[in-house]
Amino acid sequence: MKKTNKIIFIVFIVIFIGLSYRHFTNTDKARMEISSLSSIDVFKFNSFSKFSNDKIGVIYDEEKLSKFKVIMNSLDTSEGIKKIEVPKDANIESFKYSYHIQPNLKYVEDNNVYDGYFLLYILVGDSEGRSYIIFSGTELSYVLDKNNTNILKEIFVNVKKQQ
Repeated sequence: MKKTNKIIFIVFIVIFIGLSYRHFTNTDKARMEISSLSSIDVFKFNSFSKFSNDKIGVIYDEEKLSKFKVIMNSLDTSEGIKKIEVPKDANIESFKYSYHIQPNLKYVEDNNVYDGYFLLYILVGDSEGRSYIIFSGTELSYVLDKNNTNILKEIFVNVKKQQ
């Protein structure tokens, strides 16, 4: 009986290690690449805990959408963008713009084109010229340098006037 229990225990350990290995080694899958953006819905920034329903504008400008697509597609590869922990202590008033946004997009996965969107918190232009892009409902966030911050300011400059 003891020998049978040992064998069962060893089998469970091997299965657990195999599943853990499979889960943790599957992280090399590339981030989905945005093929096109149709619009960016812009909402009032209320908090980090709940996405806002207070819509204040929509961006349709092709040039702005194209610039935003480039930033989003380069989040993990650009020198001027770094993955960070969520900035819990960020002072919202210190940013030029702070919004909840929903980019409406098309992406390619397994040679098929799908419609989709992200829910993002975006903080643009603090006193040091940085911006943050934070994926809602996750711990995934990025800090952007001054060059990318200037691009975001160009994208969101007219939305500010609509508030």
